[in-house]
Amino acid sequence: MYVGAEAARHLRAVAGRRQQAVAAGDSLRQLTATLREAAVFASRRRPATTFLAHLTDALPSGAAVVALHIDSTGGTLVSLAPNVSDLLTRLEHVPEIAGLEVVGPVTTEMIQLAPPLRPATPTDAVAPRTVMRATLRFLLASPVSASSNALEPR
Repeated sequence: MYVGAEAARHLRAVAGRRQQAVAAGDSLRQLTATLREAAVFASRRRPATTFLAHLTDALPSGAAVVALHIDSTGGTLVSLAPNVSDLLTRLEHVPEIAGLEVVGPVTTEMIQLAPPLRPATPTDAVAPRTVMRATLRFLLASPVSASSNALEPR
C-alpha cells in the first residue's frame, strides 16, 4: 500500500508540472503570434521622416512644397517650382514613389521674395520671380523589409 500511495503522490506532482509546462507552451505560442503580428505591422510601415528626407533632397533648387497629403497608398503634392518637368524628373527618383502624375492645370505665378535681412546696398530689392504651380498625385512603392520573415515558424 505504501508503494501505491507514493506512486500516486508522484503522479500528482508530475501532473502539476505537466500542467505548468502546457500553460507555458500556450503562453509562448501566444507571445510568438503577437510578435509575428508586430513584425508584419512594422514591415508594412513607411517611415514618414525618411520619405520627407528623400522628397526634400529631390526638390530642385528654387522649388517649394506648398501642400502635402500622404495616406497608406499614395498622396498629393502641391508645389511651386521654376520648371515642373525638372520637378517631375527629380521626384521620379524618390525611392518611395512608384507612380507620379500631374493632376489639374499647371499655372504660372509671380512671387515676390522677401528682401535679405541685411541688404548689401540700400537699393537691393528682390525682383518678382516666375514659378509654376503644379498638383501632383503619387503612388507609394511597397515597403520592402528583410525583417518580415524574421519570426516565421521553422
